[in-house]
Amino acid sequence: MVAVGLLGTPAEGVRVGEVTEFSSGIPPAAGLADLAPAPDGVVRFAQYSADRLGSIDRRGRVTQTPLPAGSGPRGVAYGPDGNTWVTFADHGSIARIGEDGRISQFRRGIPPNAQPQFIASGPDGNLWFTLSEVPAIGRITATGRINLFRDGLPTEAEFITPGPDGALWFTLPQSDAVGRITTRGAVTIHRRGIPVGSTPWDIVAAPDGRLWFTMVGTSRIGRISTSGRVESFPLSAPGLGIAVGADRNIWVTQPGTDSVTRVTGKGRATAFTTGISAGAEPHGISGGPLGSLWFGELAGDRIARITTGAAPPPHRPVVRDSHTGPERISATVRVPDGGWLSLSARSRGSSTPCVGARWVKHRGVSAVSCLRPDGDGRPRAAWRLRVTFTPFGGSPGVTTETISRGRG
Repeated sequence: MVAVGLLGTPAEGVRVGEVTEFSSGIPPAAGLADLAPAPDGVVRFAQYSADRLGSIDRRGRVTQTPLPAGSGPRGVAYGPDGNTWVTFADHGSIARIGEDGRISQFRRGIPPNAQPQFIASGPDGNLWFTLSEVPAIGRITATGRINLFRDGLPTEAEFITPGPDGALWFTLPQSDAVGRITTRGAVTIHRRGIPVGSTPWDIVAAPDGRLWFTMVGTSRIGRISTSGRVESFPLSAPGLGIAVGADRNIWVTQPGTDSVTRVTGKGRATAFTTGISAGAEPHGISGGPLGSLWFGELAGDRIARITTGAAPPPHRPVVRDSHTGPERISATVRVPDGGWLSLSARSRGSSTPCVGARWVKHRGVSAVSCLRPDGDGRPRAAWRLRVTFTPFGGSPGVTTETISRGRG
């Protein structure tokens, strides 16, 4: 099947749905969990049973970072501060892994046996996470300060993702619901339109300004607007993992049929099975290099790549202007596509970064800002800015620069 009629830019000579599996460097019974793209052209993946964080590059070469024994890594996210953040379910902690491999664990504020699950960057520059044994949503700052928000949650949440409305959205499998939480902790629960027993699971923000989610209890995929209107479309089998491709379509893993399905904005589904080993059980799925999507095969202990038929999306942000004010640091950035834009700034001698982020729907010029951590408005010799842009279905691109106070 040739890439025709997709929303993304077709790549010459690249077909849709071609699967390549990679197993070298992944131990048996690794317990492949969450995946996330990183700016160095790799996809990072957690291995719950092996206590490792893996990285796979565009050629399928795997490198491993050993994690503390018994930590049980589950969720993984690339933070706007340039670090990789991982939930240690069995340690009851959130880990920050620096570019140098240094691991810092944060537990204070997480109840014993709470089992942190999945994690995502938020529009406030913090990381937000779910817990499998406590009905709460957690927030952790770049320096490791943790707060839990319990009010309004009827049951435990599973996956969480930033939405296009400046809030975070999450699934509630036991409540057959999708939730929304503002960065101030106000929770709204949406049940209408979600079938009883459908068990919402993974969730992702899409280019159409809505959020799409899988339901492991039914052969349908859901879509919810930021106002809470729910629609659903049929699938050949229940979906599990979900991601947006470089073609701007929705892609879903289906472990029960060893398939990955593409769903268009109108709900038209096409399943791909060729190249996926029998009994592989595709689970988590993520954007990454080459305009392809990358997914874990739980039973096969493999990471697989599936082509979307689209060219690798451009990802390098261009800072047109930046300014240090008495309260905020801001940047005007030209982005090459729609996606996730973040800003991190740090002054010499300060341990607390200034971090902010936002969704961008189309290519063009966008503004992003963050609240100065010092709060005193005093001059600083310089601020080091890190601007990161992750296009739909692609790898993050990073631009850094140094600015003085008042430039702009």
